[in-house]
Amino acid sequence: MKGNEAQPEDWAARLIRLKRYETPGEGYFEGFLEELRERQRSEALRLSVVTLAKDRLLTWWRSFSLVGRMATAAGLATVVGVCCFLTAQDSFRDAEVPGPENVSLSGGHPALAGVTLVREF
Repeated sequence: MKGNEAQPEDWAARLIRLKRYETPGEGYFEGFLEELRERQRSEALRLSVVTLAKDRLLTWWRSFSLVGRMATAAGLATVVGVCCFLTAQDSFRDAEVPGPENVSLSGGHPALAGVTLVREF
């Protein structure tokens, strides 16, 4: 390296010293904030409703701690299980259960026809 060339660290130090005296113009931060909001609004309008709903749901979900997530998942699984159980119970209740007089064994004999619960001696 030649003796008159500055090291990269020197260039960085000089640049930082120069930047120290630069300031943004009047209203720069307010204009920047307004541009950012406008850009966010325009991007939100381009997204579908499903994407927005998914994004908000995931943001809400990530706001919980791990214990909160597990409790929410367990509660949701319990609600789904109870709903399935009640739906299945209603469908079994509506089904007709044959009585003993309508059930027959393989030989064509009515089930329980000759069965008594009292033993005779």
